[in-house]
Amino acid sequence: MKLKLDKITRDDDIYPRTQLSQKTIENYAEALKAGAQFPPILVQRIKENSTEKTISLDGFHRLEAHKKAEMDGIEAEYWKAEVLNKMEWLEELRIKSAQCNLSHGDRLREGDLQFQLLRIVQARSVDKLVGIIHELAQRVAKTDGYISQLIGAEVNRRKTSRDALAYRLHLLGWAEREISEVIGVKNTHDVLENFNTKLFLQEYRSGLTPEKIATNYNLDEALVWAILLEGKNDIERFKLFGNSRYGNEQPEMSDYWKFAERDPRLGQANYPGNLYGQEAMNIIYRFSRQGDLVIDPMAGGGTIIDACLILGRRCRAYDINPAKSERHDIEMHNALEPLPDRTKECHLVILDPPYFKKKETEYGCDEFTKDRDTFLNNMKVVAQNCHNILKQGGYLALLYGQYLDYDNEFASILSFDLATCIVELNFRPVLCIQSPLTFNNQWHGSAIEKAKQYNPWRILPVSKDWLVFKKV
Repeated sequence: MKLKLDKITRDDDIYPRTQLSQKTIENYAEALKAGAQFPPILVQRIKENSTEKTISLDGFHRLEAHKKAEMDGIEAEYWKAEVLNKMEWLEELRIKSAQCNLSHGDRLREGDLQFQLLRIVQARSVDKLVGIIHELAQRVAKTDGYISQLIGAEVNRRKTSRDALAYRLHLLGWAEREISEVIGVKNTHDVLENFNTKLFLQEYRSGLTPEKIATNYNLDEALVWAILLEGKNDIERFKLFGNSRYGNEQPEMSDYWKFAERDPRLGQANYPGNLYGQEAMNIIYRFSRQGDLVIDPMAGGGTIIDACLILGRRCRAYDINPAKSERHDIEMHNALEPLPDRTKECHLVILDPPYFKKKETEYGCDEFTKDRDTFLNNMKVVAQNCHNILKQGGYLALLYGQYLDYDNEFASILSFDLATCIVELNFRPVLCIQSPLTFNNQWHGSAIEKAKQYNPWRILPVSKDWLVFKKV
């Protein structure tokens, strides 16, 4: 069967070579001009979304040589007669392409074979990695030892990553049954028992930094630190985890907390409106003890969870759209609804709500912040839900940055407004902590110049307040 050259393409999701050999293409082209005949190339029709195309599984050097020799078409054979759904057949297509390129012509280089096999490993769920080294060795006609050298480290990293998630949830106080549902393994107890935390301690004592350990074993750095800090008291944890750059080597002693920048080890990087992990650590330290249960009803990027890990607190975190953070330790829940029974009798609730209209678009919370009355009523409902789960004498810590309405000052929403709503619910205010952002981090050129156009100049808010209440 002869196909036109422009009807065949290369799909880089499937084709195993990271680069083509121009020398091979030129040699093939010269041979074609001299009248040489080449075996047919192997092609396949695939469908991705609504687009259908014919791709080369084997013989792309020959295809390019035919183009260079200015020929009209090329002899080809279909691997499968039917049109294949790309995503359903992706692994089989990758394996077939690798097999063909290992058996003849310009043989696949070791680096390209490794690249192809790693893509297969990374696309599989962890529970389907058992025996994969032997399986792939058989399919590409190599020894187990050779394939293990190419992909063994990645297979182990993937398994360690799954087991690490189980251990993270265990440290946060999740039940084994709940952990099993997340990681897809029936016997979570064995996973936890076999998770080798001593290995990370040995690596740390040998001089590796927690960041390097996290990178080497495909872990998140907060979990590595949590493992290294097990058995330490709060002050020791601050000292060991703390970094002078982020100003968190020890707990704050005043009611004024000003940090130049957020600690990137706590919470998901670049998540909109992420609170500073240093602040979360201080609130957790002041108003809970190791082993206490901390609840975060509006978890966002997960900063509170990571701070709880560092300080040895149990934590359950919820968000109306947990998928945005891509974290498995944040569960779906609307803060306007009663919190799950598992949160009852908690010791501390940390609430970091939208600051009314600030970042309304990024959060996608326009219904929650529809107008002033709606926002305040919603916050009262959320606070009541928090009151319902707190043990007697437990604390609610609310972080809020005041919202100023320049056209109508009575339409602004300040910390006082939220405090008034919360006190009505049998909460007693016990502390107000100022924690402003630095002006330069919050405001830039055009906004500053615009504010100066008014007489008097508009106030550009940088203040944030931690309002702490006790359930009475």
